[in-house]
Amino acid sequence: MSSCFYFFLQVPPAELEALLISHSAIEDAAVIGVPDTRAGELPKAFVVKKANEEITEEDIIKYIEERVAPHKNLRGGVEFIDKIPRSLSGKILRRELKEKVIAELMNVVDNRTKEEEHNVIRSKNPDVEIPDNLSWTEFVFQYFDEYEDREAVVSFIM
Repeated sequence: MSSCFYFFLQVPPAELEALLISHSAIEDAAVIGVPDTRAGELPKAFVVKKANEEITEEDIIKYIEERVAPHKNLRGGVEFIDKIPRSLSGKILRRELKEKVIAELMNVVDNRTKEEEHNVIRSKNPDVEIPDNLSWTEFVFQYFDEYEDREAVVSFIM
């Protein structure tokens, strides 16, 4: 069993899974650490609801918060799934859940990059190079009349 580490504090998945399964509306659960640039990993729960039970992500997060130390809270969220992946011996296949999460994160990153490219406004006018001997403010004041009909996008490369 691999633990999740939130800011170097150990979060044992089995402990959270036992708490989740103790909830009357939850049939099965698995917990993994989701990569986070600041915290290291965020505990995330995968939950299978019992038939005809209504429970929300917020309900589950609150349920756990009331019963564990703050570093063990489900900051990675809760995802409802139909079945927890298990080996033939019944062991939770956390690797499969982690691969699923990482694939989703990569998809978000790819979409964000495409969205950022899509949101870039391209001018119909050619780019204007500012001579090295002028600052951009000096250039704007000297050539204002020539370029007054254009909007300016200034980028600084350090």
